[in-house]
Amino acid sequence: MNNLRFYIENLEFNKAIECLQKSNMKDEQTLLLFFKQKNKPDINVIKTIENILFKSEEKYNDIYFEIGKYYLDVDKNKAMTYIEKYINLGNKDRDKYFLLIKLFFENNYIDKAYSGLIDMGCETDEELKEMIKIVTSGNRNINDIKEGLNIVLGRENDDITEFLLKEILSKKILIEGKYHRDNSKDWVCFVENSVDKIKNKSDIYKSLALYYKSKKQIEFALKNFRKTLEIEDCEARTVCYMILEMLETIEIKDKQFVIEELLKLSEINKDIKLKNIFLNEAEILQKKTILKSRPRQMQVLLTTKCNLKCIMCSVRKGNYEISEKVSAFLKEQIPYLERILWQGGEVFLYKNFCELLDLAGRHNVVQGFITNGLLLDDKNIDLILKYNISLSVSIDAVTKEIYEKIRFGGKFESLIKVLEKLNKKRKENKQFSYVMATVIMNDNYKQVEQMVNFALKYGFKEIWFQLVRGNPQMSLNKDQEYEFFNFIRKAKNNEIEIHTNTNYKAYFLGQKKEVKHEDTYSACNAKNTNVSKTDNVQNIDNIQNIFNKNLICLAPWKTMFFDIGGTYKNSCYCHQYDIYDENLDFWNSNLIIKARENIINEYLLPECVECFNLGDCGNKNRLGLL
Repeated sequence: MNNLRFYIENLEFNKAIECLQKSNMKDEQTLLLFFKQKNKPDINVIKTIENILFKSEEKYNDIYFEIGKYYLDVDKNKAMTYIEKYINLGNKDRDKYFLLIKLFFENNYIDKAYSGLIDMGCETDEELKEMIKIVTSGNRNINDIKEGLNIVLGRENDDITEFLLKEILSKKILIEGKYHRDNSKDWVCFVENSVDKIKNKSDIYKSLALYYKSKKQIEFALKNFRKTLEIEDCEARTVCYMILEMLETIEIKDKQFVIEELLKLSEINKDIKLKNIFLNEAEILQKKTILKSRPRQMQVLLTTKCNLKCIMCSVRKGNYEISEKVSAFLKEQIPYLERILWQGGEVFLYKNFCELLDLAGRHNVVQGFITNGLLLDDKNIDLILKYNISLSVSIDAVTKEIYEKIRFGGKFESLIKVLEKLNKKRKENKQFSYVMATVIMNDNYKQVEQMVNFALKYGFKEIWFQLVRGNPQMSLNKDQEYEFFNFIRKAKNNEIEIHTNTNYKAYFLGQKKEVKHEDTYSACNAKNTNVSKTDNVQNIDNIQNIFNKNLICLAPWKTMFFDIGGTYKNSCYCHQYDIYDENLDFWNSNLIIKARENIINEYLLPECVECFNLGDCGNKNRLGLL
């Protein structure tokens, strides 16, 4: 015994083990000597002791706990097993019992953890918090949850209440999982009654708003979203777009209440853009035709000037650029805008283009523009990067001969230098991306596979193919279109997104069917009997129901497009108006007011029927996807 004690006290565990194995002194007090030293025994000692315990018929006591404590940092499951043996021998030390309960929970023995806490009672804050973790874990039945919550809430402890609220939020109990289906109302009542006891209220209100949104209770959701926005440190723009998405996907039953809430949201917001969004949404529901809110999206053709003479281009006529009147109007609207698309000609030939980019960027407007790329220099690229502007580069061929034939006046070598510069910037900045835009005609349609490889080589994220229409000398005939779309199908590549302006799958449904714009039929419920639908419009298969939903189109309430030659309209496909017939406020001109009235009265122009967005009832428009 003396030799064994000597070896243990001098931390010569190997010799101590040899001595222990030769002796008959395997009682608990002897074994406990290994655990009373400053240094813990190593795993070999532990395994030797475990082997002794396994072969022995004796009931060891404290040694079980010591081995369990050793395994706390090594193997939680083994630690739980040994400490449970210790407790089952009748040891009810509160701290050790609570340690076992936490191990039950960590090893997902939720029933045992819950029963243990009920058995010992919850007295300390730490024990109450463990009960909260258990009842919010998603693995208890409703009776256990209520019993556990009664224990927790019976203490009337604000710190514990706050901890419970945080657990409810972090585990998304109000909006996900079993609780959401079975007894979310119990949680909602608790949260609503306890919200004043927590400092960070914005997360609480947002969680309640999302709960009511999931239940399609738009009025309660809006009320809680508003309370979220009343707190200064909340993520206002994130909340704003949650509200917009909700307005478009959930039926509004109490329209007047929603209008009042939107007007309150507009009033409390300090952000001029968000104020405008909520005011605009309220005016849409009110079906107002003269608006106080300003346009939220714009498309602006700045100039027809260009450094190239592309053979398919119909824009390059004279030296048109937007007037001072339009420019002044545009600058006034920029603070309210969510997004804007700049177009040319070549946008960099408009004298104030970089100034407009900077102005819109400083007002956090999402921007994009189309360019042939040849005028992109380091300064322009840095400006694009600074404001994360969406860049689209027009490239219609990937060989020198065809490129310079189509884009007359361009040098293929110059294009390659710009693309190398863009690709280098992309590699330095992973968030930087750009798109390749390609016009397809009979000169280049056989280059599709090469174009995809070219786009990949120079780092393009997407490639858009647009077919020339209505030009007999350049447009593809039916056989060429079939061949082109066959190229597209073969060229589909997971590394790059490929898009076309026509549904190419229609060409492979058993026959080469050309989608004809003149194939039309009457739209059943439209009051304008001239309205018809073309085969290529996919969004109004059930047009009878469209007029029963709010407004069929939101463009006159949200967007403006300043087009070539002093005209403007609400979007690319809309009827156009002459700028020179209007006063300075194009947004509330007589013509646009009339357009709003037409939509309210369900009177659609032929242009409306040809619109690719007809029938979405404003979905894309409201969410800024146009």
